[in-house]
Amino acid sequence: MTEAPGNAVRYPVRTRFLHWLSAVLIFAGLFVGFVMVNSIGSYRTLVGLHMTLGVTILTIAVVRIANRSTQRAVTLPDTVANGPGEGRGQCRGKRQKPEKQSRGDGATAQVDHVIGRRRQQLEQRHEDREAVRAHDQEARRDETIPHEE
Repeated sequence: MTEAPGNAVRYPVRTRFLHWLSAVLIFAGLFVGFVMVNSIGSYRTLVGLHMTLGVTILTIAVVRIANRSTQRAVTLPDTVANGPGEGRGQCRGKRQKPEKQSRGDGATAQVDHVIGRRRQQLEQRHEDREAVRAHDQEARRDETIPHEE
């Protein structure tokens, strides 16, 4: 690991080179694939180039994994969360609800009021449907019972 200006720790040159080489080759593969699909001529040449790029990217990915296994990770700055439960980034576990932030103009209270009213309307509608359903079942039951006259 090398130190950059401002005491920031950087990845070694080999790791950075493999990273950017992968990025360039991936974009080149996407570009060749796009041109291959949308062009009329030299389709076979472009397919060969596209496949060569794909195999090269796969090889570099294996080299990057081997490179990563031989080096320890860079220590992240304090502004970046290192794992679950640290900072804003939650990797695993139960997701926490963000705290409500008031805009100072009562907008949050107004939204809560509207949501509460809508919830009450939905609950009332559900109760009404249940009442209609119960009434219909009772009416069907009355129709099947023979009446004495």
